[in-house]
Amino acid sequence: MCRCTIKERNVEPYKVVGKCLQLEELYLYLINLVDYFPHDVSFSKLQRYVITNTNYMDVFDNTTIMKKYAKSRSLLIDKFDVAAQNFVSLPIKDLFLRAEFLHLEDLKGNFKNIIPSMDPQGMNHLTALRLKNCKKIECLVDSTMNTSNSVFSKLVYLSLESLCSLQEVFCDPSSRCFLENLGKLLIQNCSKLKSISFLRKSKLCNLKVLSISECPLLTSLFVPSSVQSLVLLEELTISSCSALRHITEEVEESNNVLSSPQSPSSLTLQKLRILRIEKCNNLEYIFSMCLAVRLVSLEIVNIYENRGLKYVFGSEKERNIAVYPSFQQTDTKVFSNLDTLYLTHLPNVIDIWPEYYRSHLPNVKRLACVGCPKLLDSSIFEMVTASNLQQKSTSMVIYYYLLFH
Repeated sequence: MCRCTIKERNVEPYKVVGKCLQLEELYLYLINLVDYFPHDVSFSKLQRYVITNTNYMDVFDNTTIMKKYAKSRSLLIDKFDVAAQNFVSLPIKDLFLRAEFLHLEDLKGNFKNIIPSMDPQGMNHLTALRLKNCKKIECLVDSTMNTSNSVFSKLVYLSLESLCSLQEVFCDPSSRCFLENLGKLLIQNCSKLKSISFLRKSKLCNLKVLSISECPLLTSLFVPSSVQSLVLLEELTISSCSALRHITEEVEESNNVLSSPQSPSSLTLQKLRILRIEKCNNLEYIFSMCLAVRLVSLEIVNIYENRGLKYVFGSEKERNIAVYPSFQQTDTKVFSNLDTLYLTHLPNVIDIWPEYYRSHLPNVKRLACVGCPKLLDSSIFEMVTASNLQQKSTSMVIYYYLLFH
């Protein structure tokens, strides 16, 4: 059926379609008809389905997600209203538990979590999950409620948007949620989020894209153990997280000496290509040199309007050669793939990396410094010299502005 209209005013579409008892395939789009989602309809024989009543604004995003992550079964529901304790007895729950892509917007009832409230068994069919404007969700997985099963074992895409009560993604770090297939994680406008709290046993070995924005209580993202599992992370974007003090929590290595940057076994974030940090005004530096020297694939760095930033790479303590003698006058090819470096409106930035660090930027084609009045002349000179911009073709795009300097 295509472009069918039910003309009878008080007839619910689900009841009409529900009479087709042998139905195995259903594509039902009830855009902006949020009242047309009953709880007592069962489509037990459905093998393939896309059922949605979400608004037009989400159509493009959801279509893209379905094409990429969900081949057979998608359920996209706005204003689903049922008490959490009654959900397990509803005929409609089967559509939730078998879905590959689940989008819940403005979830009603008293759902404070997804696991175990919707599925104590862990929603292990799910490959994509999008939660938006679900006002009572406090965490995604609460394993304090006696859930011992593996959860989200096939999840590839996770988007958490405008969850005003979300305090942490995982309530208990001992949960059996390893996320070994997660490839893309988006978190946006979660005003109470204090911790992403990646699980102790997380195996984020397939995560390629991580984007976090508008989380004003978030103070840090990673502990060192979780960073070491991010072996495929290619793109990291952090925006408008005003309380963020560290991207990675600080840790000292043995004898306060940095490990050798050339050691393959010590590499972390070695696949990171794109780094964007915007409007995080409590950050003093982006990455420690301990981590920065391992960013061997970095191509694009865009640092914009971070008003508290003093250094791009390396903490203030790492500028003490006596504490980190192993890096004195060290030549390294760590930024050899860097193509673009934009530093914009950073009123307190002093330096890009420690004075003793010898950078080598042979592939830089785009270089911008805008509104960085405190940036040391020596740092600017070293950056330009290291990139050999003066010797390169004039066809390359080179911006070099020092406003208010």
